[in-house]
Amino acid sequence: MSYRGRTLVINNLAASSLWHKLACVDPPPNLLANIQAQLVDFFWDGLHWIPQGVLHLPKEEGGQGLVQLSSRAAAFRLQFIQRLLTGPRDLVWRAAAIHWLLEEPLVYGGRLDISGVTVPALSRTLVSSGIVTLRELVNITGSDLSRAEDLAACMGLRSRRVVNQLLHRWRSALTSEERVQLMDYQHTETGPAEDESFPRLNIAPDLDGCASPLLECRSEGEMDFGSVSGKLLYRACVKVLNKKKLSGRVDTPWRSVLGFNGDVKPEWRALWQEGEECVGSSTMLLALRMQCVVYM
Repeated sequence: MSYRGRTLVINNLAASSLWHKLACVDPPPNLLANIQAQLVDFFWDGLHWIPQGVLHLPKEEGGQGLVQLSSRAAAFRLQFIQRLLTGPRDLVWRAAAIHWLLEEPLVYGGRLDISGVTVPALSRTLVSSGIVTLRELVNITGSDLSRAEDLAACMGLRSRRVVNQLLHRWRSALTSEERVQLMDYQHTETGPAEDESFPRLNIAPDLDGCASPLLECRSEGEMDFGSVSGKLLYRACVKVLNKKKLSGRVDTPWRSVLGFNGDVKPEWRALWQEGEECVGSSTMLLALRMQCVVYM
């Protein structure tokens, strides 16, 4: 059976029987690893020619698309969170609800985070002052985020310049739609309603410090969490969970030898055509090695 045929058997017959179980429960820690080892042994006939992480990459990126159970389980968890936060698809594209906007964190968050500001201990000062969300900031500085003297008093800061820089940074991070929502905001309790959608959220694979052609993010770079497909989530999980094994690895050692440019990508090929025979076990072994030589 060809490598592609074995991949189809594993993905469509063996591994697919686990999907419903993985979507419902978390398996024991070593169970998926043991099953994965059996699937890889079936693919290779016990002879592992290339790193396992390469096999899980899509075929167009030099792999075989062999399913990785741990990445599939992680993608299922992300899809559950996606459905929980975004709800039905017709709610995803509505304007961000004021409730969720006011819950946006000011420290260690994605959009309004000020941990990168050079002023020492500024995040710690905000936390100790009880100003950790946009709601608390609006209650102090007003809907237009302009009362710098009130914020300075709450934080115990003497420098009005630093406080004004903070407020300018936060105002710049808000969209025009969000600024209008804040101007209409009244100091009343705003609870989440069933028809309110979660604000737009972008996610990206954490590949910082990793450099390899095998870890290039083509379509799974920055993704809209409300509309990204399960297929792209799975591909991103594969690269994140295998980044240590793939980091620093070239896609093919022949690139520098033969002068290939970046447009030439490694592909799986055999030395014989269908209907022709390879004479001798040494020739067969050579052919198998040449199929995988792009990574060795």
